[in-house]
Amino acid sequence: MPSKPEPASQALEPLSTSQKHVAQQILQAHQELKGREVACDVKIGELFVAEFFGGSLDQWHQRKSGDLSLERIVKLGSLPFGTSALRQKVELYELSTRLGGGLLAYPDLEAAHFRAISSLPLEPGQTLLAQAQAERWTTRQLESAVAASKLAGSPDANRQLLLDLHRAMASMRRLADEKAGLVADMNLAGLPQEHSQPVAAALDALSKALDGLHGFLDSQAKPGKKA
Repeated sequence: MPSKPEPASQALEPLSTSQKHVAQQILQAHQELKGREVACDVKIGELFVAEFFGGSLDQWHQRKSGDLSLERIVKLGSLPFGTSALRQKVELYELSTRLGGGLLAYPDLEAAHFRAISSLPLEPGQTLLAQAQAERWTTRQLESAVAASKLAGSPDANRQLLLDLHRAMASMRRLADEKAGLVADMNLAGLPQEHSQPVAAALDALSKALDGLHGFLDSQAKPGKKA
């Protein structure tokens, strides 16, 4: 029996003249703002929402199931990134509007930092961003602080224990994040590799353990979870 033909993928509606123009604007922004990740992502998100959703983030959130606007502009506009990346750029643009366009007030933070606080209310999110900027936090340090902030409003009986664990974990994370510089300093000082390699291995193990602990503690911060 002959095999059944595979179903054809859903055809994408061609881009309008206006949408083609926006695709070109996105490509231009991607080139001109290279090296300025946050500004680039916010601009691209703004261009996309303005063209496909009339500039309304409410319409973006209310788009129908099966909406192919992301796929259309990415594929038919020959954009150099995928639909998931474009969705993240829209989310960053939305966060920028929530903060009154204030993302550029944190020049040392990357897009991943802003995504880390996107689930928080505005005020605690701004507080953590300011602290991350002042103390040059890594993304993982900020993620730990976000999880601790969520725990602060949790009714769990063991909330204080979890908060203490988060604070201790943040301190250990700082040590783990400094591993490259520490090992490099040891090598520059002329210490044999048999001395520096165990340090690097131990810090790698600590970093992996902290990743696992962070995931567990974050799960305890979710509503309905018991410590």
